[in-house]
Amino acid sequence: MEPITTTQHTRIAILMATYNGERFLAEQIGSILGQTNHDWHLYIHDDGSKDNTVNIINDHARKHPDEITILDYPPQGGALSNFMSLIERVEADYYMFSDQDDVWMPEKVELTLQKMREMEKTYSTNVPLVAFCDLKVVNSRLEVKDDSFFHARGIERMVFKERFFHLTNMVPGCTMLFNRIARDTASPYQESKYIIHDYHIILNALAHGGHIAGIPQPLISYRQHEDNVVGAGEKSDTVGNRLKSLGDVFRENKERYQAVKSITGLSLFTYLIIKIQSLFLISRK
Repeated sequence: MEPITTTQHTRIAILMATYNGERFLAEQIGSILGQTNHDWHLYIHDDGSKDNTVNIINDHARKHPDEITILDYPPQGGALSNFMSLIERVEADYYMFSDQDDVWMPEKVELTLQKMREMEKTYSTNVPLVAFCDLKVVNSRLEVKDDSFFHARGIERMVFKERFFHLTNMVPGCTMLFNRIARDTASPYQESKYIIHDYHIILNALAHGGHIAGIPQPLISYRQHEDNVVGAGEKSDTVGNRLKSLGDVFRENKERYQAVKSITGLSLFTYLIIKIQSLFLISRK
C-alpha cells in the first residue's frame, strides 16, 4: 500500500473516517477549519455512505483544497478499519483522529500539540508519545449533559495515571494526538473485541517504552445521540442472575487481560495489582 504524497510535508494529519454522516458532518469540518493552529491537513475517507455525506465532503474539499484531501480507495467495512486504513496511508509528524459528528473547540489542536511538546521535553522525541484531552458530553443539539467525559465515566481520578491504561481504554480516539513513532509501533492492526484502534495505539506505545499524558480541559463537544440505545433492560435480582453476573465479569476480565498481555507482555500479578488499585479510584455515581 502506497502512502499518500502531498506537495508539502504534513505536520499534523487529521484523519476523518465517514459513513452516513450528513447530519453533523459540515459542522465538524467547520470546527476543524476554525482551529487556532493551522499547521495541519485533514484527510477524509468515506466508507460507502448512502446519504449526502460524499457531496458534503466534496464541497468542502473544493472550497479548501489546501486543507482537505479526499482519499479514494475501497470501503473498509467499519469505522475501526477505516481509521486504521487512513493511518497506514498518510505520512506525517503527528496524527489525530476525528469523528464525523463532534465539534472541536478552536484551541483543540493548539493545546494538545502544546501538551505533546511538553512530553517531548520530559521524555524524548524518540519514543511513542500520546497526548489527549477531556471532552464535554453533549446531546445532538450540543446541550451539555456533563462538563467532563472523565467525570461522566467516573475515571477522573485514574485517567491521568499512566498505569491504568493497561486495564482499559479510558479516552476516545478523537481526543488523541500521537507522534509518528506511536503510529509506526501500532502497525499492523488486527481488530479485537477488547483492543479497538485507538486503544491499540496506546497499548503499543506503552509496550515500546512510550508515554500517555493528558490535559483536563475539555476540547471537544462529544455528541451522544438521543437514538443511541444502551443496555438491554432490567434483569431480575435472583441468586442465579447474581452468580451469572459475577461469572461474566470474571470471564470478561480474563479475556481482556489476555488481549492486553498479547501486546504489552504485562504479568498477571501486575494486572491484578493495578485492577485492585483502580477499584479505590473509580467514582461511584
